[in-house]
Amino acid sequence: MRLCDNSRRAARRPFRVSAVAALAVVSLTAAGCGDSSTSGSTTPSSESTTSTSTEVKPTPVDDAQTVAILTGPNAGGRVSPVAVRLDDQTQIDRFATQFAHPSLGRRIARAVDSADLGSDRVLVGAVIAFGCGVPTDVRVSAGGGRVMLRAAPLESSPPECLLPMTTVALVSVPADLAPPPAE
Repeated sequence: MRLCDNSRRAARRPFRVSAVAALAVVSLTAAGCGDSSTSGSTTPSSESTTSTSTEVKPTPVDDAQTVAILTGPNAGGRVSPVAVRLDDQTQIDRFATQFAHPSLGRRIARAVDSADLGSDRVLVGAVIAFGCGVPTDVRVSAGGGRVMLRAAPLESSPPECLLPMTTVALVSVPADLAPPPAE
């Protein structure tokens, strides 16, 4: 009596991807193009975190001036509301190292160089979005010695995209609100 040997039959069977596995791959790939203000972010927004008695609630900065909102396809970077000071080339270079493509860093450097700042103003920047939607405005607040930049809500966002967009905001703020220079 011969026992059934499925190993030979299995070896001849062509590899097939199940519909469920294919759908999972497509879903995970599309997830990179989610909500433009939070997709790819590992830092929770201040609205979603609980406040303790020692934290200072950020207040809007009315006299902030948007210098540039720059967007690059698939440039990477990390969405963070905490702005960094961009006074000199060293600080610009340090900020730009997070991007996969140097072209976004060069565009940031050109925008910083062309900014017309008074002596009482400082330029700060942050990655405000990563996803399919491209913000056209930025909300600026300050508190606890930090300046926060957040993308203004989008009117609408594309349902899908081939490449996620990285959006960087450069904003001029009063010098007394700016974070200290990085060391």
